[in-house]
Amino acid sequence: MVGPGDKFDYSFEPLWGNLPLWWKWGNVSDMATDSQGRIFVLDRGAHPMVVLDHDGKFITAWGEGMFRVPHGLYIDGQDNVYVADCGYHQVYKFSRDGKLLREWGTKDGPSATFYGEPFSAPTGVALGPSGKMYVSDGYGNYKVQVFAPDGSFLKSWGKPGTGPGEFALVHSIDVGPDERVYVCDRENRRIQIFDEDGKYLTEWGGMNLPVDVRVKGDVVYVLEEGNDWASGGTMYGPSGVSIFSSDGKLLSRWHEGERGTVGLYNIHGITVDHNDDVYATQIYDSRSKVPFSPGIFKFVRE
Repeated sequence: MVGPGDKFDYSFEPLWGNLPLWWKWGNVSDMATDSQGRIFVLDRGAHPMVVLDHDGKFITAWGEGMFRVPHGLYIDGQDNVYVADCGYHQVYKFSRDGKLLREWGTKDGPSATFYGEPFSAPTGVALGPSGKMYVSDGYGNYKVQVFAPDGSFLKSWGKPGTGPGEFALVHSIDVGPDERVYVCDRENRRIQIFDEDGKYLTEWGGMNLPVDVRVKGDVVYVLEEGNDWASGGTMYGPSGVSIFSSDGKLLSRWHEGERGTVGLYNIHGITVDHNDDVYATQIYDSRSKVPFSPGIFKFVRE
């Protein structure tokens, strides 16, 4: 539990993670940690799944030729690895060494937009304590898709709009230990929170563009993309990280240019390790007015 004396102060460690000689990051979409503290990095480059140790040392890589636009990454309690591919309109389940165990959706077969069937450009996946799988079905459907522990489809909720339970781009998703479902409603600039049946509970606004969310215990970590670089970087303000208690209290927040951060622009994915260190991924945006490189940023809890 978060106590009144808990501090969430972080120092910045830029461009973390070591790759083999001559390798380079493509567009780093998302990250997740397994039970051994290994960090999985989902990349849109030549090596889609890169595995690093806690110090950023390269361990292995897999996934070549498996994805089109890998978007969201999740690792469950048995270290199974889930990937949401918004290019192929599918969700995949792998063993931690890259063996394909199951897939959902039809490759290159998106469902009719807004009609609710899985999937139309899914963006994220997460499992709840009950074993249910929740998918943010993201760029095409504006839905949350729910699957039973056996993998069968159960239900969906959501529709386009700005009201409660409505979405303007479902960009990521995670589930808390109480089965509360946290959804990044990116273009509405808020996190919406639901119970496991899709009942709207509350929302957290006042953000830039929430692109990813991770729940660890009773702490919720949100990655906020900032400036609209296509229009000169003046629409939203700088990118950054916000940390909340599960009841919505803001515990910590920092943006590009604060706490020593440099180069935090088109951020996309977030994860938290066993030490509560925070990692943010960055993809390159050709519209940018400012030169920057794709990669990983680490924030070390002090």
